[in-house]
Amino acid sequence: RCGWLSRGLGDVYKRQEHTRECLASMEGDPRFYTTTIAMADIDAARQALGYEQVNLYGGSYGTRAAQVYYRLFPEQVRSIVLDGVVPQTLGLGTEHAMKLDQAIYRVLDGCEADAECSEKFPGTAQKLRDLIRFTIEQPVDVTVDHPTTGEPFTLTFNQEVLASALRFLTYSPETQAMLPMLIHEAATESRFDRLASQMLITAAGLQQSIAHGMEMSVMCAEDYPLFPKDPPPNDYLLGSLMEKVINLQCGTWPKGPVPDDFHEPVTGDVPVLLLSGEYDPVTPPEYADQVAAHFDNAMHLVAPGQGHIAVTRGCIGDIVSTFITDFRTTDRSYRYLATQRIPLPHISASLPSAFHIRIRASAVSLGSIRIRPSAPIPVCRSLTARANAGRSAGTVSAK
Repeated sequence: RCGWLSRGLGDVYKRQEHTRECLASMEGDPRFYTTTIAMADIDAARQALGYEQVNLYGGSYGTRAAQVYYRLFPEQVRSIVLDGVVPQTLGLGTEHAMKLDQAIYRVLDGCEADAECSEKFPGTAQKLRDLIRFTIEQPVDVTVDHPTTGEPFTLTFNQEVLASALRFLTYSPETQAMLPMLIHEAATESRFDRLASQMLITAAGLQQSIAHGMEMSVMCAEDYPLFPKDPPPNDYLLGSLMEKVINLQCGTWPKGPVPDDFHEPVTGDVPVLLLSGEYDPVTPPEYADQVAAHFDNAMHLVAPGQGHIAVTRGCIGDIVSTFITDFRTTDRSYRYLATQRIPLPHISASLPSAFHIRIRASAVSLGSIRIRPSAPIPVCRSLTARANAGRSAGTVSAK
């Protein structure tokens, strides 16, 4: 792991220097940490564990890993659950700015449509546009308590800091609900400290949880070739920050081999359950629709009002377990999902405690995907239900 997330904040061009430092600290060869090579390792683990077939669960980047594993070893896969889906055709990150704006403004439009929220925090969408312009034209220094040391920490509150803070607040409905209040306070009271603190908290958490070396090995080999080298200007919250950072970092990082067909859609007849959050800022439901269209037996469930990764929400984990056991969902799945709405925006200035993701202990954790030993294949069943996409539209069948 490398610590560039907590250094050089507000200065994109320092990322290249930090990338060189990270590369110099690596003991292994970063060219050999691509998804394709990692999935061969996963299959070696499957063989060592004695599993003839496995059920795959992939979340976020793990959905790419699961698709690659299935393409390489289709006979070893009994079922697939993809949660927060990344299409193989996508250069992950190339649409982050557009999809982030899509999620944020949907949340702010929901506030505007709510009588109490719109009264307390009127016009938050326009306030956000004004904030973006302000951070570009008049960035200011802000001093906050560092989340890990407790010491005063000064940083420049600019577009990158604003975008980073808001981006990761959109990942769950609990934190999405704080967006109108935080934007309103920053725009009307110059309370930039709350957003700056949120960005530091996020950066500290990511630094502890992400293997930056593997992240760079995957992104630079698999996604970077699809990034525009000279991105056109835009009015998104993220602007062209993602493209600038990736171009700087991947200009330094070694790139491993990638198969010629890597970005071709994965196809097959294995039972696939796809999950999306309605307000997911990074892997929105339309991505899952694209992937589902290439599988014969695909069902896509969208959780209304939810953000990134749906399996941890309410009883969706039980829906997934039912699917893995006998390749079906039930009408209860739809009745439950229809009741899941984003919480009303926070009116109080008292922010909720951090939301803790529940990790299901029933699967063996292996990198980005989780493997279960297969249960006996059940009697053939078919379920007719509303499906968002797939060649067998409306039907999931276990053959």
